[in-house]
Amino acid sequence: MLVLFNLFAKILNKIRLNVRFYDKMADSAARKLESAAQYRRQFYALNAMKTYQILLIDQDPDEMLLMQAALEEMNLLVKCLYYSDAREAIQFIASTPENQLDLILFSMSFAGRREEWLVSELIAAMRHGQSRVAVYALDPEPLSSFLAAHKCHFVAKGVSIEEIRHALSEALQG
Repeated sequence: MLVLFNLFAKILNKIRLNVRFYDKMADSAARKLESAAQYRRQFYALNAMKTYQILLIDQDPDEMLLMQAALEEMNLLVKCLYYSDAREAIQFIASTPENQLDLILFSMSFAGRREEWLVSELIAAMRHGQSRVAVYALDPEPLSSFLAAHKCHFVAKGVSIEEIRHALSEALQG
């Protein structure tokens, strides 16, 4: 019985040591991640990079996360505002005269009059030259005349993150 107890105590001690080891590894990894994030913040601050203000309007939180991931991978300082309701975003733009947005990214699930009307209202709420508008949709073809009339950029849905980054970069640069 004593032998079993000693064996059990040794096993329990090894488990505790392993748990402590993995806790230390997790703490070390967390510190490294925080250190890398801190370095990026200091690097960007030292280089005085412009902070881009981007308004994302989308009802799908997964698509918002995808856009945010694409923006983060562009190595830009980005401040994103999120609205799932286009009307609330329009009110925000109209009620904040000093608001300087660099890009408004509007998701269109399909080319419909309602969504085109919302983008038109969004553009009307902005001051002239305030920001660029990019429409995020599956197919640019049904929207081509609308995009040209309102000088909107197009970002395709369902493509790779690299293609999304490229389209966002073009939209931010004008």
